[in-house]
Amino acid sequence: HPPLFIGVAVEGGATLFPIDYFGRRVYLTQSGQLYLEAAINSLGKVYTINPSFRAEKSRTRRHLTEFWEIECEVPFATHDHIMKVEEGLLTYICSYVKRHCEGELRLLGREPRVPKPPFEKITYDEALEISRRAGVDVEWGEELGAEAERAVSKHFDEPFFIVGFPTKSRSFYHQPDPGNPSITLSSDLMAPGGYGELSSGGQRISDYDLLVKRIREQSLPLESYKWYLDLRRYGIPPHAGFGLGIERTVRWICGLSHIREACLFPRTPDRIYP
Repeated sequence: HPPLFIGVAVEGGATLFPIDYFGRRVYLTQSGQLYLEAAINSLGKVYTINPSFRAEKSRTRRHLTEFWEIECEVPFATHDHIMKVEEGLLTYICSYVKRHCEGELRLLGREPRVPKPPFEKITYDEALEISRRAGVDVEWGEELGAEAERAVSKHFDEPFFIVGFPTKSRSFYHQPDPGNPSITLSSDLMAPGGYGELSSGGQRISDYDLLVKRIREQSLPLESYKWYLDLRRYGIPPHAGFGLGIERTVRWICGLSHIREACLFPRTPDRIYP
């Protein structure tokens, strides 16, 4: 179980919730990933199921400020390997729900379905083209927003991956593609029918000098990441991982119109009571 109080950003400082921690400023965790990466040296394959917090003022059908994730990191794994793990996990979840909750799904008007790996893969560039044809323009290098994700995922009937995200749009820890450093060995697993991203993952940077370069490129405080850099300084195996949003997965499986229907007491920018 990684800590929920953290000292550095995992997914960008603008989305951190600050906390007064005995006179010091710390933050609510955005992800347990960095700590899971530390654990692989002694424990090998690791995972956690934990809450995450994002101070995003996103008022969409798929955003919460507090949500739960299944996160895992796998040593000696490549990007291709971790996508197969994601496929297997989602397929197992859907298969289990179909066996045990078919009646509940039918009450919701949802036909139980189990996706069949391997899932289709499209590139970030192809996603931009699909989005543009649907009337949603995204500049190359920008993240796919909620509207673009909805437009792209409506184009598919089964879960699929978007691969080859630009390096400048991804967090500092993503491994650039050796054959094309302008893109990363990363991907988003997407639900069809307009539901959008379920999980995000990829290969992590295991080289010390490259990680320092990426942290500096994103103007992050190098000293704050000293312990994370030391993992590379003293040796860490190549590895990959992902985080799967639980409420987003429930929303897609159940065919819910809004993600707040997928949890007991949803937290959004406008909702904190009760």
